[in-house]
Amino acid sequence: MNEKRIPKEFVLQILDNGKYRPITDTEFDLLKREQPEIAKYFIDESEIEKMEIPQIDENAPINYHWEKVSTRMM
Repeated sequence: MNEKRIPKEFVLQILDNGKYRPITDTEFDLLKREQPEIAKYFIDESEIEKMEIPQIDENAPINYHWEKVSTRMM
């Protein structure tokens, strides 16, 4: 069976010259080496269920765009 024909619900992407594209295997290997604590969520989905979700102050501002939120987190 051709894996490329199997529909995927999510695809990890990278912003490259202003356009999004799927991450390559080489780039994902680099992510696994340099950021294993992040890569584990993409390798084993059961890790997501173990994730601790911090309590957020009700008065905290809400950012609707995921890139702004992720930048704040990093």
